[in-house]
Amino acid sequence: KPGDKVVLYDQHCRFCTLWSGFLARRADHRLKLLAAQSAEGLAILDWFGLAPDHFNTWLFVDGAYACDDNDALLEVLRLLPGPWRHLRWLRLLPA
Repeated sequence: KPGDKVVLYDQHCRFCTLWSGFLARRADHRLKLLAAQSAEGLAILDWFGLAPDHFNTWLFVDGAYACDDNDALLEVLRLLPGPWRHLRWLRLLPA
């Protein structure tokens, strides 16, 4: 729904599933976690014109804004309580 911050993850990826569990325990209802392969996840991928059969990463969605991979990770960390949110400054480091 509008206003939700959503994280799509690959349910076939063991790391992604573990990471989503970590987020679920810490996000305190700030994030909605969805498997990209779920009906709702597929609809979001379609909305952004992303092919579900090639999805193998994270996607962070906030309204009409979406980012993936490391950018998605840093956006998610920004929303977590405690010391995790301070890791968002990693974005400033050169790649």
